[in-house]
Amino acid sequence: ALLEIVDTVGARTGHAHDLYMRDGDGFVLLYSVDSEASFEAVRPLRERLGRLRGPRAIPLVLVATKADRDAERQVLSARGRALAREWRCPFLEITAKSKLMVDQVFTQIVREMEALAPAEAQVPDVPPSAQETWPSNDIENYHCLSF
Repeated sequence: ALLEIVDTVGARTGHAHDLYMRDGDGFVLLYSVDSEASFEAVRPLRERLGRLRGPRAIPLVLVATKADRDAERQVLSARGRALAREWRCPFLEITAKSKLMVDQVFTQIVREMEALAPAEAQVPDVPPSAQETWPSNDIENYHCLSF
């Protein structure tokens, strides 16, 4: 099984970026708990995903990074959980320093992609040509993007 991961952090504009957002199979939106600005930046990204993808389901995981930085924390866990509830997606707090929950990000996005793949194929408002681009349940076809 293969999961292709495209890290688009730092490349938030342009035609190629929009293509990734439109055609990606799963998305991990990240913010840092020590940066209010990064938390505020994920909402416009999610809105842009919605515009670019239209009525298609969006396999998504919201991830708060640097969870070990309690002294510098600007974004409370409750705010991340509330946003994830609003978007109806999983929420994780991770720290790369101790590798806490890092593997869970990938496990969770694969679960989201698998859970939504069958439903995606049955969405009646999506033109058949768009439905044909959605991969089968075979994980070898998945492309996950992080923002």
